[in-house]
Amino acid sequence: MDLDIRGGEFQKNIFINGSTFSSTLDFIEYYQNFQPGNIFISGNTIKWFRILGGKYKYVSIQDNKIEKIIIVEQRSHFLNNDFANGIKKWGFIENLIFSLNENTEIQIEYQEVKKISFKGTLNNNQVNANFLKAEKLEFNSLTKFASAIFNFYRLEPLNKESAIYIIDSYLGNTSFFNCDFKKFNHFYISSSSLIDLLFINTTWPKKFEIAYANQSTIGKIDISKSNTIEDYKQLREIYRQLKLATSKQSDKLQESIFYRNEMFYLNKTLLWKEHLWTKLSLLGSLISNNHKQNWFYPICWMVGFNFLFTIGLQKSLFHDFQWNIFFVLLNPTHFFDSLCIPQSFINLLIDFSSRISNGFLIYQIIKAFRRLY
Repeated sequence: MDLDIRGGEFQKNIFINGSTFSSTLDFIEYYQNFQPGNIFISGNTIKWFRILGGKYKYVSIQDNKIEKIIIVEQRSHFLNNDFANGIKKWGFIENLIFSLNENTEIQIEYQEVKKISFKGTLNNNQVNANFLKAEKLEFNSLTKFASAIFNFYRLEPLNKESAIYIIDSYLGNTSFFNCDFKKFNHFYISSSSLIDLLFINTTWPKKFEIAYANQSTIGKIDISKSNTIEDYKQLREIYRQLKLATSKQSDKLQESIFYRNEMFYLNKTLLWKEHLWTKLSLLGSLISNNHKQNWFYPICWMVGFNFLFTIGLQKSLFHDFQWNIFFVLLNPTHFFDSLCIPQSFINLLIDFSSRISNGFLIYQIIKAFRRLY
């Protein structure tokens, strides 16, 4: 009916297969260290499966019918007898593997995990991970239906090598709360759907990298060294989906950053002979205001161009520089007579060129200032 394992030390593996527990299967640590080598739970029917406290090397939970899984450190302890500043004790599992089935609720709290992996179909499941420190968090071939709930609260890296993998997965409206992904050393994504993600007070990394699931060990490729169009297409798609996800949540700042990265990698996927004018447009947007990210770029261009135009109009290089011509040229709607120069073909051509460049750069300044509107 029920099975409780309390305290003790186990040096060999624990296998529980093909059994039925009408109530609970408990691994509980009260006052002693409970350290089995591995725990394998598969092919069982269990109402509740609980791991409360302790340190474990490998926990594999696959192909079961389980109503609720609880993995949590149950006791608090205090440092320096300072009861006013209680510190929650963290449990540790070296490898935690879930292969999900229907109608299972998983609760993970205050756990340090070297590797935690979610696979399978998340249908009518609930997964809540609160205060989880992971060296490797992996979503591999995971499918999440709308009826499933997947929440991560305060996800943190376990060490300097911590990484997140999202590979061939559809995460649906997975929620992230108070997660700082910039703290993770790597963030790998490949062939996954992110468009319906929900996130609150979550910071995304400056760059994403490509991971491949068709290798015995997950391969990695640094985007700074990536030079294939397929890699750039994947990166462009990642930023496009995240841009749409942030747009749904009215996060204008993050949306503009993802838009910039999407345009950057879109340009790298296009060929000059097939998309000449599109590439010229993208290149102009990049060097003029970094795809709406920087209003200082076009101001610098305006000053530089009009300085050269002024030199061209006064027919001398730095000698007796005519500042009045320079400031008149900055206004694209000025009258030619206000320049006080002869009306020759060259002068008219330079004046026309200054109007075109200034009009374009003023528009780029406005676009950069309005990126949050």
